[in-house]
Amino acid sequence: MTLKDTYVAPPSTAESDPHISVVSSVSETFIKDSEGLKTSIVSAIVNNDLMSLFNTGPLKFWKETLALICTFAQIEEWTVLCDTLALKLMAAGNTLAATLWYICAGNIDKTDLMEKTIVLALATGQKPFSESLCKLGEKYAEILAIQGLLTAAMEYLKLFGV
Repeated sequence: MTLKDTYVAPPSTAESDPHISVVSSVSETFIKDSEGLKTSIVSAIVNNDLMSLFNTGPLKFWKETLALICTFAQIEEWTVLCDTLALKLMAAGNTLAATLWYICAGNIDKTDLMEKTIVLALATGQKPFSESLCKLGEKYAEILAIQGLLTAAMEYLKLFGV
């Protein structure tokens, strides 16, 4: 007699365990619901139409959308994509997420977070910088210089090509 012969599997049918029925039902519903979303994502990537993600995807998946945009967006569409979702998130009342998207877009008219904006702009390769970001960078460099931080001020001016 082997171990396989002595092992008795626990009952696994929905009739014998109502929890299995619930889990199975929830799993099937999730898979059915997510199939449309998965298809939309693949279609958006293949057709190079990432803007369609904002029209089809639920706002609750903004983090996943950010990951997709970071991975697949072309540099020339980055700002528009980020601003678009920021506006939708702000309209839905998700200020924290909208602020992050504004920072990613380099839209400093909507935030006061200079260093984070610069870091994200550099991380995404966003050059040239937007006009508003350049103006803010110049002002920031001026403040640094007034505070005696000349080296840091010069680095910011170099960064913005001033």
